[in-house]
Amino acid sequence: MDKETVSVDNRIKALSDKLDGLIGDKKLNFHANDSEIDQIFQMSAEDLFRLPHQKMAEYAYTINRYGVYLQKELNKQRGLLNWARKSIDYIVLPKMKEYRQGYMTSDEVKMSVIRDNDVATKIWAFMVDKENEVSIISDMNIDIRKMADNLSDAAKTKRYNNG
Repeated sequence: MDKETVSVDNRIKALSDKLDGLIGDKKLNFHANDSEIDQIFQMSAEDLFRLPHQKMAEYAYTINRYGVYLQKELNKQRGLLNWARKSIDYIVLPKMKEYRQGYMTSDEVKMSVIRDNDVATKIWAFMVDKENEVSIISDMNIDIRKMADNLSDAAKTKRYNNG
């Protein structure tokens, strides 16, 4: 590994640690108990609806906390993605005039600059990975929130019906 690649890895690690610190300072450092979440997610709808309303409400809260945890992770990944995009722009934009040959789209020029620069290539690969993670976590987080809301509503209904 060359010096520039190690520097990029160190910058990514430092930024990740900084974002974790910022999240912790804001008292947003929720962690879900994996075994508890797994247990809830493995239950069938029938099993969940057989539970007493208090337990359903407790599970809804646990799922909601897991949603908060996922949102924290999503925000962190978005911060890293934002850094990667700005870093690519910082490297690429000054060199775009040099790389333009005949008619080329901005994206073609941008990719030429990235391919010829080891640091930009590493950041680009990192950025592509982060975009995929953001997409997956974002979709999952929406579903998790819906699950928590549905379970909470069911607990309220059950409590109301049972007096």
